[in-house]
Amino acid sequence: MKTIANKTLGGLIENESGVNLMKNGSGISKPIVHGLYGNRFKIINNDIIQSGQVWGNGHAPEIDPLSADKITIIKGASAIEYGAGNLGSVVLLEQKKIEKEPHLHGQTNYTYESNGRGNNVNLRLEKYSRCFAWRINGTLKKYGDKKSSTYFLNNTGYQEANFSLTLQKSWKEKLFLDIYASTFNTRAWYIKRFSSWKYYCIEQCA
Repeated sequence: MKTIANKTLGGLIENESGVNLMKNGSGISKPIVHGLYGNRFKIINNDIIQSGQVWGNGHAPEIDPLSADKITIIKGASAIEYGAGNLGSVVLLEQKKIEKEPHLHGQTNYTYESNGRGNNVNLRLEKYSRCFAWRINGTLKKYGDKKSSTYFLNNTGYQEANFSLTLQKSWKEKLFLDIYASTFNTRAWYIKRFSSWKYYCIEQCA
């Protein structure tokens, strides 16, 4: 998954059987599994149900896929295990446990796209200690307007700044505590020319 770090969650799973995307602007895509989306199937991020999936079509799942180590799509009757609220499928994003290794471990991924001059950098650090094992993950993205062979596609750029923190603690292999917190921030460029034209017309008509 790290080799396609420039993808959104929807972009990562769209090539799976039965999965399609509802796209509504740059970086905004809502997954559709077997024709169901919104509140008809669940996205579970690190054992937490992602409520943003049920919002309007202009809202993509507010999840940084690079914070997960494994993405699984569960279809059919097997999805009942994760609650009766979903009618079709479940998308699971899971993290692995932090290894009991006292040294600091880290990983950095960088992706560049020539079309739109897109830059995408991800940093992950983790370390085990007797008090708490911790992991931090951060992603920064910035993309300019895309370009066709003859002209620019205005207002197709966007930028993201995401961060997550994981704390883990175990007691004699019998009790396990996992604390997870994340923030997802995105800004998409909308149609500025249309907005300017609309305000100009309102001003002239007045």
